[in-house]
Amino acid sequence: MFIALHRSLVLIQPRRRTKLVRHSLSVYNHMVQVCSCVTATGKLGKVRQHVNPLAPYFQQPLTIHRGWNKQVYRDSTKPLLIDLGSGKGWFCLRYAETYPDWNVLGLEIREALVQRALTWIQQRQLTNLYYMFCNINVSLAQILENIVDCKVLRVSIQFPDPHFKRRHHKRRLVTDELVQTLFHYLPNESEVLIQTDVEETYFSAIEKFQNNQKGDGL
Repeated sequence: MFIALHRSLVLIQPRRRTKLVRHSLSVYNHMVQVCSCVTATGKLGKVRQHVNPLAPYFQQPLTIHRGWNKQVYRDSTKPLLIDLGSGKGWFCLRYAETYPDWNVLGLEIREALVQRALTWIQQRQLTNLYYMFCNINVSLAQILENIVDCKVLRVSIQFPDPHFKRRHHKRRLVTDELVQTLFHYLPNESEVLIQTDVEETYFSAIEKFQNNQKGDGL
């Protein structure tokens, strides 16, 4: 698995030594450039900036059917990019429009943002884009396990909530369990991009990928 983090690039392969390469931004530049010039349509009421993913309401897993990707994409065999914590969905929208040879999935815990983003698919007649409302740390494994006939070759995690207070660190998106799930289901050639402007979040993510690369079942 190929892990690119803000201002650093981590090459991670199961059962092999992790190599940290400073200031290599090839994957970073390739993916981030699609974020510019996005114009969103549709009105949206007030949406909370932060939610508690540990609240009981967000602990209910999605009901995922085998081959769900064949139902939401016209050509389900295209390589898949998954944006974890897609927010308002602009990155996914722009990526799907810029790279029609890819399928794109945005996962977001704030349902109102997902509902609006889903309207863009019809408005722009995109057949390679979809969004899901879910708690990623509860439902990601089921989503990945039930994909058929394609590979998840890119995963992006962009500016996740840092949850600065130590007692809130357990709410962070990049957890040991998330990293283990990615290692378990993603092929070695997959690319994971993590962007953050918070130094502590950056080093926390590096530590979790390094600590879990030799976990059970990898």
